[in-house]
Amino acid sequence: MSSDWPTKTLDDVCEKITDGAHASPNSVINGKYMASVKDLTPFGVDLSSARQIDVEDFNKLVKQGCRPEVGDVLIAKDGNSALDTVCTVRKPLDAVLLSSVAILRPDTEQLDYDFLKYYFSSKSVIEYLKSNFISGAAIPRVVLRDFRKAKIKLPPLDVQKKIVAVLNSLNDKIELNIQINETLEAMAEVIFKSWFVDFEPVKAKISAIEASEDAEDVTRAAMSAISGKTDEELDQLQAEQPENYTQLKTTAELFPFTMQDSELGELPEGWRAGDLGEFASISSGKRPKLKSDCKNKEFNVPLIGASSIMGYVNEILYKESILVIGRVGTHGIVQRTFQPSYPSDNTLVIRSKYHEYVYQILNSIDYGSLNVGSTQPLITQTSIKHSKIVIPDKSLLDRFENISASMFSKINSNNTENQNLCDLRDSLLPKLLSGELSVDAADLAEGN
Repeated sequence: MSSDWPTKTLDDVCEKITDGAHASPNSVINGKYMASVKDLTPFGVDLSSARQIDVEDFNKLVKQGCRPEVGDVLIAKDGNSALDTVCTVRKPLDAVLLSSVAILRPDTEQLDYDFLKYYFSSKSVIEYLKSNFISGAAIPRVVLRDFRKAKIKLPPLDVQKKIVAVLNSLNDKIELNIQINETLEAMAEVIFKSWFVDFEPVKAKISAIEASEDAEDVTRAAMSAISGKTDEELDQLQAEQPENYTQLKTTAELFPFTMQDSELGELPEGWRAGDLGEFASISSGKRPKLKSDCKNKEFNVPLIGASSIMGYVNEILYKESILVIGRVGTHGIVQRTFQPSYPSDNTLVIRSKYHEYVYQILNSIDYGSLNVGSTQPLITQTSIKHSKIVIPDKSLLDRFENISASMFSKINSNNTENQNLCDLRDSLLPKLLSGELSVDAADLAEGN
Protein backbone atom coordinates (compact mmCIF):
# COMPACT_ATOMS: atom_id res chain seq x y z
CA MET A 1 0.00 0.00 0.00
CA SER A 2 1.11 3.61 -0.58
CA SER A 3 1.14 4.26 3.17
CA ASP A 4 3.98 1.75 3.40
CA TRP A 5 6.06 3.49 0.74
CA PRO A 6 9.08 5.19 2.30
CA THR A 7 9.96 8.81 1.64
CA LYS A 8 13.57 9.35 0.59
CA THR A 9 15.67 12.17 -0.80
CA LEU A 10 17.10 12.28 -4.30
CA ASP A 11 20.53 11.98 -2.73
CA ASP A 12 19.43 8.67 -1.16
CA VAL A 13 18.33 7.12 -4.45
CA CYS A 14 20.77 8.57 -7.01
CA GLU A 15 24.35 7.52 -7.59
CA LYS A 16 25.13 10.85 -9.21
CA ILE A 17 23.55 14.30 -9.24
CA THR A 18 25.46 16.82 -11.30
CA ASP A 19 25.10 19.14 -14.27
CA GLY A 20 26.84 19.88 -17.55
CA ALA A 21 29.79 22.10 -18.36
CA HIS A 22 30.06 25.48 -16.63
CA ALA A 23 32.45 26.71 -19.33
CA SER A 24 31.18 27.07 -22.89
CA PRO A 25 33.79 26.35 -25.59
CA ASN A 26 33.67 28.24 -28.88
CA SER A 27 31.34 26.93 -31.56
CA VAL A 28 32.69 25.35 -34.74
CA ILE A 29 31.04 24.39 -38.04
CA ASN A 30 32.03 20.73 -37.99
CA GLY A 31 32.65 19.23 -34.58
CA LYS A 32 30.82 17.40 -31.80
CA TYR A 33 27.47 18.34 -30.30
CA MET A 34 27.01 20.38 -27.15
CA ALA A 35 23.39 20.48 -25.99
CA SER A 36 21.70 22.89 -23.62
CA VAL A 37 18.30 23.28 -22.00
CA LYS A 38 16.78 24.44 -25.31
CA ASP A 39 17.57 21.04 -26.83
CA LEU A 40 15.66 19.03 -24.22
CA THR A 41 12.29 17.53 -25.18
CA PRO A 42 10.01 15.17 -23.22
CA PHE A 43 11.17 12.39 -25.57
CA GLY A 44 14.91 12.96 -25.34
CA VAL A 45 17.64 15.34 -26.48
CA ASP A 46 17.05 16.84 -29.93
CA LEU A 47 20.42 17.62 -31.51
CA SER A 48 19.01 19.00 -34.78
CA SER A 49 19.70 22.61 -33.74
CA ALA A 50 22.36 22.02 -31.10
CA ARG A 51 25.65 23.82 -31.61
CA GLN A 52 28.96 22.05 -32.21
CA ILE A 53 32.31 22.41 -30.48
CA ASP A 54 35.86 21.33 -31.25
CA VAL A 55 36.60 17.61 -30.75
CA GLU A 56 39.40 18.37 -28.29
CA ASP A 57 37.10 20.51 -26.14
CA PHE A 58 34.43 17.81 -26.41
CA ASN A 59 36.78 15.08 -25.17
CA LYS A 60 37.81 17.19 -22.18
CA LEU A 61 34.18 17.66 -21.17
CA VAL A 62 33.51 13.94 -21.57
CA LYS A 63 36.28 13.26 -19.06
CA GLN A 64 34.65 15.78 -16.72
CA GLY A 65 31.40 13.79 -16.78
CA CYS A 66 29.41 16.14 -19.00
CA ARG A 67 28.24 13.42 -21.38
CA PRO A 68 25.18 11.58 -20.01
CA GLU A 69 24.92 7.80 -20.00
CA VAL A 70 22.05 5.51 -20.94
CA GLY A 71 19.65 5.47 -17.99
CA ASP A 72 20.41 9.02 -16.87
CA VAL A 73 17.55 11.41 -16.23
CA LEU A 74 17.99 14.93 -17.60
CA ILE A 75 16.07 17.91 -16.31
CA ALA A 76 16.03 21.59 -17.23
CA LYS A 77 17.96 23.33 -14.47
CA ASP A 78 18.40 27.00 -15.44
CA GLY A 79 16.27 29.67 -17.10
CA ASN A 80 12.55 30.26 -17.43
CA SER A 81 11.96 26.59 -18.27
CA ALA A 82 13.74 25.31 -15.14
CA LEU A 83 12.14 22.04 -13.96
CA ASP A 84 9.58 22.13 -16.79
CA THR A 85 11.26 19.64 -19.14
CA VAL A 86 12.58 16.21 -18.21
CA CYS A 87 13.63 13.18 -20.25
CA THR A 88 15.59 9.95 -20.01
CA VAL A 89 18.61 8.90 -22.06
CA ARG A 90 17.48 5.70 -23.77
CA LYS A 91 20.38 5.20 -26.17
CA PRO A 92 24.03 6.37 -26.28
CA LEU A 93 24.14 10.14 -26.79
CA ASP A 94 27.18 11.51 -28.60
CA ALA A 95 26.89 14.93 -27.01
CA VAL A 96 27.96 16.81 -23.92
CA LEU A 97 25.69 19.09 -21.92
CA LEU A 98 25.91 22.63 -20.64
CA SER A 99 25.28 23.41 -16.99
CA SER A 100 21.69 24.43 -17.75
CA VAL A 101 20.88 20.70 -17.69
CA ALA A 102 21.00 18.58 -14.54
CA ILE A 103 22.11 14.94 -14.83
CA LEU A 104 20.69 12.40 -12.37
CA ARG A 105 21.89 8.81 -12.35
CA PRO A 106 19.49 6.61 -10.35
CA ASP A 107 20.65 3.77 -8.13
CA THR A 108 19.03 1.00 -10.19
CA GLU A 109 18.59 -1.24 -7.15
CA GLN A 110 16.23 1.34 -5.67
CA LEU A 111 14.92 3.48 -8.48
CA ASP A 112 13.78 2.93 -12.07
CA TYR A 113 15.00 5.79 -14.26
CA ASP A 114 11.68 6.14 -16.08
CA PHE A 115 9.86 6.26 -12.76
CA LEU A 116 12.11 9.18 -11.77
CA LYS A 117 11.29 10.91 -15.07
CA TYR A 118 7.57 10.55 -14.45
CA TYR A 119 8.04 11.74 -10.87
CA PHE A 120 9.57 14.93 -12.25
CA SER A 121 6.71 15.23 -14.77
CA SER A 122 3.88 15.35 -12.23
CA LYS A 123 2.36 18.83 -11.88
CA SER A 124 2.16 18.60 -8.10
CA VAL A 125 5.81 17.53 -7.90
CA ILE A 126 6.89 20.33 -10.24
CA GLU A 127 5.06 22.85 -8.03
CA TYR A 128 6.75 21.38 -4.95
CA LEU A 129 10.19 21.51 -6.58
CA LYS A 130 9.74 25.04 -7.92
CA SER A 131 8.54 26.30 -4.55
CA ASN A 132 11.50 24.86 -2.69
CA PHE A 133 14.49 24.53 -4.98
CA ILE A 134 14.58 27.45 -7.43
CA SER A 135 16.54 30.58 -6.65
CA GLY A 136 17.46 33.69 -8.61
CA ALA A 137 15.12 36.49 -9.55
CA ALA A 138 16.53 37.50 -12.94
CA ILE A 139 17.47 33.97 -14.06
CA PRO A 140 15.70 31.10 -12.27
CA ARG A 141 18.18 28.42 -11.28
CA VAL A 142 18.16 25.11 -9.43
CA VAL A 143 20.97 24.81 -6.88
CA LEU A 144 22.02 21.16 -6.92
CA ARG A 145 23.27 21.00 -3.34
CA ASP A 146 19.74 21.88 -2.23
CA PHE A 147 18.08 19.81 -4.94
CA ARG A 148 19.65 16.69 -3.48
CA LYS A 149 17.33 17.13 -0.49
CA ALA A 150 14.17 16.92 -2.62
CA LYS A 151 11.85 14.21 -1.31
CA ILE A 152 10.41 11.34 -3.31
CA LYS A 153 7.85 8.76 -2.20
CA LEU A 154 9.34 5.49 -3.32
CA PRO A 155 7.24 2.39 -4.06
CA PRO A 156 8.96 -1.00 -4.34
CA LEU A 157 10.98 -1.44 -7.52
CA ASP A 158 8.55 -3.96 -9.03
CA VAL A 159 5.66 -1.53 -8.50
CA GLN A 160 7.72 1.26 -10.07
CA LYS A 161 8.25 -0.86 -13.17
CA LYS A 162 4.53 -1.65 -13.44
CA ILE A 163 3.69 2.05 -13.17
CA VAL A 164 6.30 2.85 -15.80
CA ALA A 165 4.88 0.19 -18.15
CA VAL A 166 1.43 1.82 -18.03
CA LEU A 167 2.73 5.34 -18.60
CA ASN A 168 5.27 4.30 -21.25
CA SER A 169 2.54 2.59 -23.28
CA LEU A 170 0.74 5.94 -23.49
CA ASN A 171 3.90 7.92 -24.18
CA ASP A 172 4.98 5.49 -26.89
CA LYS A 173 1.67 6.01 -28.70
CA ILE A 174 2.06 9.77 -28.39
CA GLU A 175 5.64 9.70 -29.69
CA LEU A 176 4.67 7.45 -32.62
CA ASN A 177 1.91 9.85 -33.64
CA ILE A 178 4.36 12.76 -33.46
CA GLN A 179 6.79 10.89 -35.70
CA ILE A 180 4.04 10.06 -38.19
CA ASN A 181 2.98 13.71 -38.26
CA GLU A 182 6.54 14.88 -38.86
CA THR A 183 6.82 12.44 -41.76
CA LEU A 184 3.53 13.60 -43.27
CA GLU A 185 4.52 17.27 -42.90
CA ALA A 186 7.84 16.54 -44.62
CA MET A 187 6.10 14.66 -47.46
CA ALA A 188 3.75 17.58 -48.14
CA GLU A 189 6.70 19.98 -48.16
CA VAL A 190 8.67 17.77 -50.54
CA ILE A 191 5.75 17.61 -52.99
CA PHE A 192 5.28 21.39 -52.84
CA LYS A 193 8.97 22.05 -53.48
CA SER A 194 9.16 19.50 -56.31
CA TRP A 195 6.05 20.76 -58.09
CA PHE A 196 6.03 24.49 -57.46
CA VAL A 197 9.60 25.52 -56.64
CA ASP A 198 11.94 23.20 -58.57
CA PHE A 199 9.36 22.32 -61.27
CA GLU A 200 10.77 18.78 -61.45
CA PRO A 201 7.86 17.19 -63.39
CA VAL A 202 8.03 19.99 -65.99
CA LYS A 203 11.79 19.70 -66.35
CA ALA A 204 11.46 15.92 -66.66
CA LYS A 205 9.04 16.42 -69.54
CA ILE A 206 11.39 18.88 -71.24
CA SER A 207 14.28 16.41 -70.97
CA ALA A 208 12.11 13.60 -72.30
CA ILE A 209 11.01 15.70 -75.29
CA GLU A 210 14.64 16.39 -76.15
CA ALA A 211 15.35 12.66 -76.05
CA SER A 212 12.15 11.38 -77.65
CA GLU A 213 9.02 12.60 -79.39
CA ASP A 214 6.89 9.81 -77.92
CA ALA A 215 4.10 11.36 -75.80
CA GLU A 216 3.97 8.30 -73.55
CA ASP A 217 7.68 8.67 -72.76
CA VAL A 218 7.15 12.33 -71.86
CA THR A 219 4.29 11.53 -69.50
CA ARG A 220 6.17 8.62 -67.92
CA ALA A 221 9.14 10.94 -67.27
CA ALA A 222 6.86 13.26 -65.30
CA MET A 223 5.34 10.28 -63.49
CA SER A 224 8.82 9.21 -62.39
CA ALA A 225 9.61 12.74 -61.21
CA ILE A 226 6.41 12.87 -59.16
CA SER A 227 6.59 9.39 -57.63
CA GLY A 228 10.33 8.69 -57.54
CA LYS A 229 9.63 5.35 -59.26
CA THR A 230 11.72 3.83 -62.06
CA ASP A 231 10.19 2.61 -65.33
CA GLU A 232 10.20 -0.93 -63.98
CA GLU A 233 8.44 0.18 -60.80
CA LEU A 234 5.86 2.09 -62.83
CA ASP A 235 5.19 -1.06 -64.86
CA GLN A 236 4.69 -2.96 -61.62
CA LEU A 237 2.35 -0.25 -60.31
CA GLN A 238 0.32 -0.42 -63.52
CA ALA A 239 -0.01 -4.19 -63.22
CA GLU A 240 -0.75 -4.40 -59.51
CA GLN A 241 -2.50 -1.09 -58.76
CA PRO A 242 -4.04 0.18 -62.01
CA GLU A 243 -6.19 2.80 -60.27
CA ASN A 244 -3.17 4.36 -58.57
CA TYR A 245 -1.26 4.23 -61.84
CA THR A 246 -4.06 6.03 -63.66
CA GLN A 247 -4.27 8.66 -60.94
CA LEU A 248 -0.51 9.24 -61.13
CA LYS A 249 -0.68 9.51 -64.92
CA THR A 250 -3.55 11.99 -64.73
CA THR A 251 -1.51 14.15 -62.33
CA ALA A 252 1.55 14.01 -64.60
CA GLU A 253 -0.51 15.14 -67.59
CA LEU A 254 -1.45 18.34 -65.72
CA PHE A 255 2.13 19.67 -65.89
CA PRO A 256 3.24 21.77 -68.89
CA PHE A 257 6.27 20.79 -70.95
CA THR A 258 7.76 24.22 -71.65
CA MET A 259 8.96 27.18 -69.57
CA GLN A 260 8.38 30.93 -69.95
CA ASP A 261 9.87 34.12 -68.49
CA SER A 262 8.24 35.98 -65.58
CA GLU A 263 9.15 38.53 -62.92
CA LEU A 264 9.97 35.57 -60.65
CA GLY A 265 12.23 34.01 -63.28
CA GLU A 266 11.35 31.08 -65.50
CA LEU A 267 7.97 29.48 -64.77
CA PRO A 268 6.12 26.62 -66.45
CA GLU A 269 4.05 27.74 -69.41
CA GLY A 270 0.60 28.96 -68.38
CA TRP A 271 1.68 29.71 -64.83
CA ARG A 272 2.25 33.27 -63.63
CA ALA A 273 3.61 35.43 -60.84
CA GLY A 274 1.06 37.09 -58.58
CA ASP A 275 0.39 38.44 -55.09
CA LEU A 276 -0.48 36.24 -52.13
CA GLY A 277 -3.50 38.51 -51.61
CA GLU A 278 -5.02 37.09 -54.80
CA PHE A 279 -5.18 33.72 -53.10
CA ALA A 280 -5.94 34.57 -49.52
CA SER A 281 -7.75 36.98 -47.22
CA ILE A 282 -5.45 38.45 -44.59
CA SER A 283 -6.59 40.18 -41.42
CA SER A 284 -5.31 40.92 -37.92
CA GLY A 285 -6.26 39.03 -34.79
CA LYS A 286 -7.90 40.78 -31.83
CA ARG A 287 -7.26 41.31 -28.16
CA PRO A 288 -9.65 39.15 -26.09
CA LYS A 289 -11.80 40.58 -23.31
CA LEU A 290 -10.97 37.80 -20.85
CA LYS A 291 -8.21 35.21 -20.70
CA SER A 292 -7.22 32.20 -18.62
CA ASP A 293 -3.77 30.63 -18.46
CA CYS A 294 -5.34 27.22 -17.96
CA LYS A 295 -7.94 25.39 -20.00
CA ASN A 296 -11.18 24.78 -18.12
CA LYS A 297 -14.90 24.32 -18.73
CA GLU A 298 -15.54 28.01 -19.36
CA PHE A 299 -12.24 29.04 -20.96
CA ASN A 300 -11.56 26.36 -23.55
CA VAL A 301 -10.98 28.24 -26.81
CA PRO A 302 -7.25 28.43 -27.67
CA LEU A 303 -5.82 31.97 -27.67
CA ILE A 304 -3.23 31.85 -30.44
CA GLY A 305 -0.16 34.06 -30.15
CA ALA A 306 2.64 34.78 -32.60
CA SER A 307 4.36 31.44 -31.98
CA SER A 308 2.13 29.26 -29.80
CA ILE A 309 -1.05 29.05 -27.72
CA MET A 310 -0.93 31.85 -25.11
CA GLY A 311 -3.84 30.66 -23.00
CA TYR A 312 -7.57 30.18 -23.35
CA VAL A 313 -10.63 32.41 -23.79
CA ASN A 314 -14.39 31.96 -23.57
CA GLU A 315 -15.30 33.33 -27.00
CA ILE A 316 -14.68 32.18 -30.58
CA LEU A 317 -13.23 34.46 -33.24
CA TYR A 318 -12.94 31.86 -36.03
CA LYS A 319 -14.89 28.63 -36.25
CA GLU A 320 -13.17 27.32 -39.37
CA SER A 321 -9.62 26.09 -39.95
CA ILE A 322 -7.25 29.04 -40.40
CA LEU A 323 -3.55 29.82 -40.72
CA VAL A 324 -1.91 32.16 -38.23
CA ILE A 325 1.45 33.94 -38.38
CA GLY A 326 3.08 36.47 -36.07
CA ARG A 327 2.42 40.15 -36.73
CA VAL A 328 4.41 41.59 -33.82
CA GLY A 329 7.38 39.96 -32.12
CA THR A 330 8.05 36.44 -33.35
CA HIS A 331 7.93 35.88 -37.10
CA GLY A 332 8.31 32.79 -39.25
CA ILE A 333 6.16 30.30 -37.31
CA VAL A 334 3.07 29.23 -39.24
CA GLN A 335 0.32 27.78 -37.06
CA ARG A 336 -2.72 25.95 -38.37
CA THR A 337 -5.91 25.38 -36.44
CA PHE A 338 -8.43 22.62 -36.99
CA GLN A 339 -10.81 23.80 -34.29
CA PRO A 340 -12.53 27.03 -33.18
CA SER A 341 -9.92 29.55 -32.05
CA TYR A 342 -9.18 33.13 -31.08
CA PRO A 343 -6.03 34.62 -32.73
CA SER A 344 -4.57 37.41 -30.59
CA ASP A 345 -3.88 40.96 -31.73
CA ASN A 346 -0.18 40.20 -32.34
CA THR A 347 -1.05 37.82 -35.18
CA LEU A 348 -2.21 37.85 -38.78
CA VAL A 349 -4.96 35.45 -39.86
CA ILE A 350 -4.85 33.93 -43.34
CA ARG A 351 -7.81 32.19 -44.95
CA SER A 352 -7.83 30.66 -48.41
CA LYS A 353 -9.63 28.14 -50.58
CA TYR A 354 -6.16 26.79 -51.30
CA HIS A 355 -5.36 26.28 -47.64
CA GLU A 356 -2.55 23.74 -48.10
CA TYR A 357 -0.80 25.63 -50.88
CA VAL A 358 -0.89 28.88 -48.92
CA TYR A 359 0.42 27.05 -45.83
CA GLN A 360 3.51 25.99 -47.79
CA ILE A 361 3.89 29.51 -49.22
CA LEU A 362 3.81 31.04 -45.74
CA ASN A 363 6.52 28.62 -44.62
CA SER A 364 8.76 29.79 -47.45
CA ILE A 365 8.47 33.57 -47.01
CA ASP A 366 11.52 35.58 -45.89
CA TYR A 367 9.85 37.44 -43.03
CA GLY A 368 13.03 39.31 -42.12
CA SER A 369 12.85 41.22 -45.40
CA LEU A 370 9.28 42.31 -44.57
CA ASN A 371 10.08 43.67 -41.10
CA VAL A 372 9.19 47.36 -40.68
CA GLY A 373 9.49 47.50 -36.90
CA SER A 374 12.10 49.58 -35.10
CA THR A 375 11.82 48.66 -31.41
CA GLN A 376 10.41 45.20 -32.11
CA PRO A 377 9.80 43.10 -35.24
CA LEU A 378 6.64 44.05 -37.13
CA ILE A 379 5.06 42.99 -40.40
CA THR A 380 1.91 44.41 -41.95
CA GLN A 381 -1.10 42.95 -43.72
CA THR A 382 -0.09 44.85 -46.84
CA SER A 383 3.40 43.38 -47.01
CA ILE A 384 2.02 39.84 -46.73
CA LYS A 385 -0.72 40.52 -49.27
CA HIS A 386 1.82 41.77 -51.82
CA SER A 387 4.30 38.93 -51.32
CA LYS A 388 5.03 37.56 -54.78
CA ILE A 389 4.10 33.93 -55.33
CA VAL A 390 3.85 31.40 -58.15
CA ILE A 391 0.28 30.87 -59.33
CA PRO A 392 0.02 27.51 -61.10
CA ASP A 393 -2.75 25.96 -63.17
CA LYS A 394 -5.97 25.60 -61.15
CA SER A 395 -6.38 21.88 -61.84
CA LEU A 396 -2.89 21.23 -60.50
CA LEU A 397 -3.60 23.33 -57.44
CA ASP A 398 -6.73 21.31 -56.80
CA ARG A 399 -4.72 18.12 -57.09
CA PHE A 400 -2.13 19.38 -54.60
CA GLU A 401 -4.89 20.44 -52.21
CA ASN A 402 -6.45 16.98 -52.28
CA ILE A 403 -3.16 15.20 -51.64
CA SER A 404 -2.04 17.57 -48.88
CA ALA A 405 -5.46 17.79 -47.25
CA SER A 406 -5.55 14.03 -46.77
CA MET A 407 -2.14 14.20 -45.07
CA PHE A 408 -3.14 17.03 -42.75
CA SER A 409 -6.43 15.34 -41.96
CA LYS A 410 -4.40 12.42 -40.64
CA ILE A 411 -2.19 14.86 -38.73
CA ASN A 412 -5.25 16.42 -37.15
CA SER A 413 -6.59 12.99 -36.22
CA ASN A 414 -3.25 12.09 -34.62
CA ASN A 415 -3.17 15.38 -32.73
CA THR A 416 -6.66 14.75 -31.37
CA GLU A 417 -5.66 11.26 -30.28
CA ASN A 418 -2.52 12.63 -28.66
CA GLN A 419 -4.49 15.18 -26.70
CA ASN A 420 -6.74 12.43 -25.38
CA LEU A 421 -3.72 10.29 -24.53
CA CYS A 422 -2.03 13.22 -22.77
CA ASP A 423 -5.17 13.91 -20.76
CA LEU A 424 -5.35 10.25 -19.72
CA ARG A 425 -1.65 10.12 -18.86
CA ASP A 426 -1.80 13.36 -16.87
CA SER A 427 -4.82 12.15 -14.91
CA LEU A 428 -3.21 8.79 -14.13
CA LEU A 429 0.25 10.15 -13.30
CA PRO A 430 -0.32 11.78 -9.88
CA LYS A 431 -2.60 8.97 -8.75
CA LEU A 432 -0.07 6.29 -9.67
CA LEU A 433 2.87 8.15 -8.13
CA SER A 434 1.01 8.69 -4.87
CA GLY A 435 -0.43 5.18 -4.72
CA GLU A 436 -3.99 6.50 -4.82
CA LEU A 437 -4.59 4.33 -7.89
CA SER A 438 -3.33 0.77 -8.20
CA VAL A 439 -1.49 -0.32 -11.32
CA ASP A 440 -4.21 -2.88 -12.08
CA ALA A 441 -6.87 -0.16 -12.02
CA ALA A 442 -4.69 1.99 -14.28
CA ASP A 443 -4.43 -0.86 -16.77
CA LEU A 444 -8.22 -0.98 -16.92
CA ALA A 445 -8.44 2.82 -17.38
CA GLU A 446 -5.94 2.70 -20.22
CA GLY A 447 -7.79 -0.16 -21.87
CA ASN A 448 -10.96 1.87 -21.84
